[in-house]
Amino acid sequence: MTKPIPLLLLPGLMNDERVWDPITRPDPEGRAIVVSATHTADTVQALAAAAIRAMPTGPFCVAGFSLGGYVALEVCRQAPARIAGLALLDTGARADSDEATQNRKRMVAALQAGQASFGQIASAFAPRLLHESRVNDSRLVDLLGDMARQVGSDGFVRQQTAAMDRPDARDVLPLRRAAFLEYRVVQA
Repeated sequence: MTKPIPLLLLPGLMNDERVWDPITRPDPEGRAIVVSATHTADTVQALAAAAIRAMPTGPFCVAGFSLGGYVALEVCRQAPARIAGLALLDTGARADSDEATQNRKRMVAALQAGQASFGQIASAFAPRLLHESRVNDSRLVDLLGDMARQVGSDGFVRQQTAAMDRPDARDVLPLRRAAFLEYRVVQA
């Protein structure tokens, strides 16, 4: 029997490993599942390198949500021969637009100048992240708030910096197309 291919999971902005809880329950096939943080460095290159180091040797699949998708694409750039599959969820392959970069800079500046608390910034994200039918789901909203607190304001600034400075990664996708059974980039 062949050993199942390991899976690398990368959380989104203001998320910790719990965003992947429905997937990380014990795998019946014994698949190694690694969730690598996306708030510990301020470049997608450093985040990707740390994620790759956390993986067992050999090929693996990678999935990234939101900011984690940017990191997943950089993982594919840094370790193309090891990638057995890629899933990108609510993310994009383009570099940040000027408008998006300016919005990120405004949030970081407001936070650092004390014009907005991290709690205010984090709570403003929930309505943008959740389907309207779940906006009043207190358990889910509390989980998002707790994950944001775990990432913290310094982690949030590192995440925003990594997102602003990420390279365009559209060139990564065609290089690996033959290796993927199916992939889609979803732009929300």
